[in-house]
Amino acid sequence: MKELLAPFAGLYKGVTSLRNYLFDINLKKTIELDIPVISVGNITAGGTGKTPFTITLANLLVEKGFKPAIITRGYKRKSKGQVIVSEGNGSKVSVEISGDEPFLMAEKTKKVVIIADTDRVEAGKTALEKMGSDIIIADDCFQHRRLFRDVNIILWDSYTSPYDESLLPKGRLRESFDGLLRGDFLVFTRTESPDDKDVEFFNQKGLECYTSPTRITEIKNINEEFAQSDIEGKSILAFCGLGNHQQFFDTVQQLNPNKLITQKFPDHHKYSEQEVETLFKKAELDKVDFLITTEKDKTNIPSKFLGNEKLMYLSISLGIDERLLNRILRDI
Repeated sequence: MKELLAPFAGLYKGVTSLRNYLFDINLKKTIELDIPVISVGNITAGGTGKTPFTITLANLLVEKGFKPAIITRGYKRKSKGQVIVSEGNGSKVSVEISGDEPFLMAEKTKKVVIIADTDRVEAGKTALEKMGSDIIIADDCFQHRRLFRDVNIILWDSYTSPYDESLLPKGRLRESFDGLLRGDFLVFTRTESPDDKDVEFFNQKGLECYTSPTRITEIKNINEEFAQSDIEGKSILAFCGLGNHQQFFDTVQQLNPNKLITQKFPDHHKYSEQEVETLFKKAELDKVDFLITTEKDKTNIPSKFLGNEKLMYLSISLGIDERLLNRILRDI
């Protein structure tokens, strides 16, 4: 199937290369704001951990005395135009209006402005002129070149080999690896020890490489929080709607269940009542102790099910050590 899609990958490369070339020669213009912009993005379709990385980075910037704003598209939200999701004290709007990722960002940050807008330039102007922000984190912005950025962070899933990747639709690359030349550095997510060959690959593209390991921060249901040891040896049905399902399933596997059943849904999936009821029936038939999903998926589950004690939510963060943070701050 991949070979059948190869000609379309060639066409896709032509389109993306032309677009980038027009920006490179200034026929397409970039707009620079009066405050630093940090872009957090990737070169592949699918999950690399942008949302938890962005949340951690925003919170660290607050600790350093900044007033950050996160600007994001708000994929699959039911609103149009620009939405101020948070002024720094939780979400002002429902998840349907904001989109699941901006809503989660608003709930996991403090003193951070969150703005959803497909036009990142207008979102940045609002953050600067109306919200008083002094630094911007542009979520999923690597290919959104109209907004000038001072730092370009590229995230790469450490479980993926760059040697195996191809352009869409044959593979998952959003653009060719030539696009890495726009990056300032690359962060391997979900590991502290990336494969040496993969590090060498990106070093040869002129990128410094850093790591951002996954940390489990909370496991809880509606009533209580659990230690990881409480889950060890239990039977688990794990389900999620993410760009990279395996990331989540691997994280659940770290809890050492005696049985793990998995169920995949499309990224940003809005669960119907029937789908959730089917999951609970499956859990009953397979005699599992808990159903576990992500915080992001929790926002997309009908509220009537959220009080079930068997339904648990796994919170994760991506670590950013001082060396990586200093590297980011050096260039803004």
